Amino acid sequence: MRLFFLCVIVAFLVASGALVSADSSGPDPDGNSLDRYALATSDDVARALSELDNQYASGKRSSQACHLAAHRLGQRAFELSGLSLAILRQAHVCRSGFIHGVFERAMTRLDASNLSSLCSSVSGRPAFMLNCLHGMGHGLYSRFEDVNRSLVSCSTLGPFDAKVCAGGVFMDAFLGGHSERFADASAPNPFSFCQGFPFAEECFRYSAVSFSRRSASATVSARVCLDAPVRFQEACFQGVGVFSAKWNDFDSSPIRTSCARDPTCIEGAAFESGFSGEPIKGAFLCLSTELVESVSCWTHLASGYGYFLSG
Repeated sequence: MRLFFLCVIVAFLVASGALVSADSSGPDPDGNSLDRYALATSDDVARALSELDNQYASGKRSSQACHLAAHRLGQRAFELSGLSLAILRQAHVCRSGFIHGVFERAMTRLDASNLSSLCSSVSGRPAFMLNCLHGMGHGLYSRFEDVNRSLVSCSTLGPFDAKVCAGGVFMDAFLGGHSERFADASAPNPFSFCQGFPFAEECFRYSAVSFSRRSASATVSARVCLDAPVRFQEACFQGVGVFSAKWNDFDSSPIRTSCARDPTCIEGAAFESGFSGEPIKGAFLCLSTELVESVSCWTHLASGYGYFLSG
């Protein structure tokens, strides 16, 4: 069970949404410019993060728009102060978009030959460490625009850290990275694309990103996972649940529709609701499930929220 929780964490520290490029240089999705943030000091960055958090809490920004704005803010903060801002407590807001952006930009600016040292500023904080590694994966693909080359860099880390890093690589590859060239564009589906790489399980977890991009819809049914090789179906189900939670602002109704009553999908959505700091919305999801599913749902929600609090 612990391995399942860790795998879910690995897969769904998502830096960006499926219908928007991971590049954060474009306009603010909600039309709220970040240019007013001078970012001269860490206090300026903290204030900007707090404002983003308040905008999300008040409904002025969706979860996805908030995440992307925080992602851009993290990139700009790295240009200001390098990795010294990565330990800001507020970096968990907006689904940790800020810390993703910090370490993504770090990978495009710093020496990629010693990745293990780059997350040292958040050591001792498990959730932040995982966000750092995921952001590094994004940055590697943005830097190299090549999946294999990026995965080779990830593989220099320890086995678990390498999987987290690989998840960021595959997500950026499905999103098109900063060049908006989709790595799986020539493949008939993401499943055939994934089987050609190391860390294939991580690729299957992120396959929902590709399906969503291809259909231009935030709703992906867990039923698509039935076409995946049997040994990768569970990872695919997890992915659909977690991404459905993120893309639908943790609303239980569209999550249930996407999951098509698959319990693994529901578990992934529940864990992500907790990990993203949305325990109340996650509770509504668990309350809406059948009795057998409900026990597992509550367990995963509590586990995800525990990680959120520890970050």
